[in-house]
Amino acid sequence: ALNVRSGLIVGPHDVSERFTYWVLRMPRGGDILGPSEPGREIQLIDVRDEADWIVTMAERGRGGTYNVSGPERRLTLGAVLESCGGGPVTWIEDEAWLLEQGLEPYSEMPLWVPAVAGALLMPIDRALAEGLRIRDLAATVAATRAWAESRPEPPAPTEAGGRVRRPGGLAPDREAALLRAWRARGA
Repeated sequence: ALNVRSGLIVGPHDVSERFTYWVLRMPRGGDILGPSEPGREIQLIDVRDEADWIVTMAERGRGGTYNVSGPERRLTLGAVLESCGGGPVTWIEDEAWLLEQGLEPYSEMPLWVPAVAGALLMPIDRALAEGLRIRDLAATVAATRAWAESRPEPPAPTEAGGRVRRPGGLAPDREAALLRAWRARGA
């Protein structure tokens, strides 16, 4: 049996909006809230890379347990946002303050996992040794953007706990309010 422990899977047709949010948000520009700090290390993998690797492993009759994510080298949140274009970003490194504001890690604020939750990084050396190849992040961004811009409609917001939520990302008015509150606390 092949047991695949996936990291964050991104790319075209990802309706979770966890990565797609940034691909579409960054080029809009304006005032952009960056959670944590730009040097925060993250992992993600293009769905096409993971699928290709799984099929190859199955064709070769290989089994075992593998962590499957990427990239092969260190990747930071700042580098991901930069690869999506746009900017500048207002980085709010005070994660306790973000949590006090009720900001929901990973869903409302995609790709952000507070330091208090610990790192969600996993070693992928075994999968790389078995042929896992990770495409360039720019290719994943471009393919995700092309897909997202060609779909008829993005996922609709839903109501949860009396608050309207967008799938995988901050609503523009909430982002603006958080940035105003952040700046006001320093005054």
